[in-house]
Amino acid sequence: MDRRVVVCIASLCGSLLGPGLALAQTQPAETQVGTQPVLSEATIQEARTAYDSGTAHYVAGRYREALEAFERAYSLRPNPVVLLPILECHDRLGHVPEAITTLETYLGAMPEVRNRALLETRLENLRRRPARVHLITTPPGARVVVNGVEHGEATPADLELPPGRHTVVLTREGYARETREFETQPGTPRDEVVELHAESSTPTVTTPVTGAPRASTSRGPSPVVWVSAGLAGAALVAGTAFGVLALGENNDYDINPTREGRERGLRYAVVSDVSFGIAAASAAFGLVMYFVDRGRAQEPPPATPTASAPLTLRVSPSGLAINF
Repeated sequence: MDRRVVVCIASLCGSLLGPGLALAQTQPAETQVGTQPVLSEATIQEARTAYDSGTAHYVAGRYREALEAFERAYSLRPNPVVLLPILECHDRLGHVPEAITTLETYLGAMPEVRNRALLETRLENLRRRPARVHLITTPPGARVVVNGVEHGEATPADLELPPGRHTVVLTREGYARETREFETQPGTPRDEVVELHAESSTPTVTTPVTGAPRASTSRGPSPVVWVSAGLAGAALVAGTAFGVLALGENNDYDINPTREGRERGLRYAVVSDVSFGIAAASAAFGLVMYFVDRGRAQEPPPATPTASAPLTLRVSPSGLAINF
């Protein structure tokens, strides 16, 4: 097909798709701004072919393929007018930071462009475009306060936040308060997953103690220690397995981003975190019980037998307390 016919078709399609793309397509591909190195005819022809391919993909709605073709044309022959269709592709794909950078580059290279005021307004709108934040807590149902203002919905919640740094406070009855600080980029979606921790409680373990003298010889760990160790090992294995699955889903999401893949990866990550938490708690409890058993085994026998009395072991975040 003659190139003049292709340019005419691209111009007509560009006028329907937006002023930015129309401007890029009605400009001759041979236009040069400033001093550019002399290119071979083969390189120029390859750039034209890539540009025409990008135009065809854009008209068909294949924006990712169009972006690759336009970027190929620009890399072969860095003509600033090609940045406008690159901008349109980034905007259609939701690549707001990339669209901002592309438009800034174009305005810097084309200071006398005829619709500069319109493009500068579009640049400001891109810079102010809010970010979409998907907030998830485990367990759900937490109250959300964003930058000191309460959000109307409990978690899971979707927030639209302006670009910049934000502070989110999460509270739920029976759980400790959690605070998250993060920075959002213009128009860039992100997920925030927060695990809520139950408020500290003081468990009590009561064991009967008889007045009969006890042997001072050492003995092996109690069944509680073995059960805690087994639970810690199983939770550690589960956490590792789900962590590997979460990493795999994250890699797949980078290649082929889908909502299902994102949610599946988040679930795997949450299960992995919970499993590691259970493993740590079980190991700590088993270690405490192990030293308690050793202390009991090494106690000297009482001077005189006494009547049976309850022994109360209190485990708290500040330490251990044994009440007779």
